[in-house]
Amino acid sequence: MKSSISFYELHYTIQLAMGWGNYHLYEFKIGNYQIGIIDEDFDDPLSVSSDVIDATEITLDEVLSKGEVKNFTYEYDFGDGWIHSIVVEKNHAFRSGYILPCLH
Repeated sequence: MKSSISFYELHYTIQLAMGWGNYHLYEFKIGNYQIGIIDEDFDDPLSVSSDVIDATEITLDEVLSKGEVKNFTYEYDFGDGWIHSIVVEKNHAFRSGYILPCLH
């Protein structure tokens, strides 16, 4: 996976990998940062707070490029609270010719 993708694209890639339908809100937690969807129409107290960085506006490169972040969490479906730990094991240079997930 390219590290230049947005956290929204990472979310969508996880949705594809898990076979989920992208029906719920989500959030990545990295240190003191919260990255997720900003949905002002969503009135649920479990929804994302106003301190959230828009997942479409920040890339993995921006967060992971310093090499200090090695793991973070991904929470999907705040009602059920599916929390997943994502661990960065190794960074490789991107090589063309690989098939990557795409957004439709």
